[in-house]
Amino acid sequence: MFQQMQVSFDVAWSASGIDGRYYDYKSIANYSDLIFIMAYDEQSQIIDGPCTARPNSGIYMTGHGILTYLDLDIPGEKMILGVPWYGYNYPCLSLDTNGTCHIKEVPFRGVNCSDAAGKQHPFSYIVKTLELSKATYHWDKITLTPWYNFKDSDGQQHQMQYDDERSLVYKYMLATSSGLRGVGMWTANFLDYSDTAEAISQQQLMWSLLP
Repeated sequence: MFQQMQVSFDVAWSASGIDGRYYDYKSIANYSDLIFIMAYDEQSQIIDGPCTARPNSGIYMTGHGILTYLDLDIPGEKMILGVPWYGYNYPCLSLDTNGTCHIKEVPFRGVNCSDAAGKQHPFSYIVKTLELSKATYHWDKITLTPWYNFKDSDGQQHQMQYDDERSLVYKYMLATSSGLRGVGMWTANFLDYSDTAEAISQQQLMWSLLP
């Protein structure tokens, strides 16, 4: 009676004990049809350097995470790369001239800094905020992710770290070149599904990029 069931298991962006998750990933994969690598929230523990706003899903951390699972001899065809259709809004305590946004300390699992200093927002909100605030779009050439700074109604400086169609393509290519089964996202309802021309264009673009 269970022959038509599929078992999938969500795993952290890396198999290296992220957030204390020291699981037997090889055994989990053996008894699952698919494992879904959650390649986001990669700054849940900011271990090195000062407390600063950083990418939610940098290309090199994501690539390293995939390798940690492949190194466990988990077949690529059992893995799905999960990518973020959302980002983080960080209030800046101070903003350096090079764009570095210093954030408050929010401890997590013994580490002083974490992405809990920010607030998650869906892609639709991030795109609209970029447009309404007339902020300058920036591109991180190292992590291959976008970001921008903006001020709220009280004059508070913020930095938005997120993924868009440009950065997601690199992750889709990474999944393909790594021999993974496919890609997924958290989450599909983070787009604007209204019937405006702008929303429809966004929907078509984001869905058309999937490999």
